[in-house]
Amino acid sequence: MSDTESIAEEPLSAFFAQFASLGFTYRTTSSAHANLRRLYKTSGWKGNTPERQEARGGFKDALVQQFNYIYGTDGNDLGAWQNLCSVIGIKPVPEDVDACQRVRSVL
Repeated sequence: MSDTESIAEEPLSAFFAQFASLGFTYRTTSSAHANLRRLYKTSGWKGNTPERQEARGGFKDALVQQFNYIYGTDGNDLGAWQNLCSVIGIKPVPEDVDACQRVRSVL
């Protein structure tokens, strides 16, 4: 699978792709929230409009799906826990699931 194919399957990419007709282009190098703010600006949605509320709800769902896409949904997957600990800068990375979960409690 190429990097382009992988990105196309990611939930955040899929979420933002639905707004291409508004002239919005998802920037994978920007944060998810920066992309959402750009979407609001590009679309002209201000305040608490129904369109903005709907987009925000879809964005929240896509964030959860993106997390699950990257780290999985198995709370006992040591590799997923270690990957998460590494990404957020926990050093040394814990060597078992229980230790990883204890780290979570201090965050």
